[in-house]
Amino acid sequence: MAVAKLAAMDTFMAGCPVTKGDITVTPYFVSHSACDAYMFLIEGEGRRILHTGDFRGHGYLSKGMIPTIKKLILPRGPIDFLITEGTMLSRANEAVKTEHELQRQIAEVMARYLHIVVLIRRLMR
Repeated sequence: MAVAKLAAMDTFMAGCPVTKGDITVTPYFVSHSACDAYMFLIEGEGRRILHTGDFRGHGYLSKGMIPTIKKLILPRGPIDFLITEGTMLSRANEAVKTEHELQRQIAEVMARYLHIVVLIRRLMR
């Protein structure tokens, strides 16, 4: 049963539309703590829905979200509905550290201690 479900799965790539029936979904990369996160433009019956997913605005790659929307999504037409997630909405008073700040802090810790191993996984695009 599980193998049949795996065989029926499709994959997708950023910027490449996937059409099922009369609905087209186009994934666009978005910065998030989970690797390979996407927002989705969903089009069907003359409507356009943008689901941003749970993005972050403080990472190295977060600066690409607004340009992606302006250059790749909006020129094709207006968005009728926007669906977004807000993990941080309930933590309004929490200070969010940027990746640059975290990098600086870990460099300070590494300078103080001799035996530290840091594993960084970078996806190739």
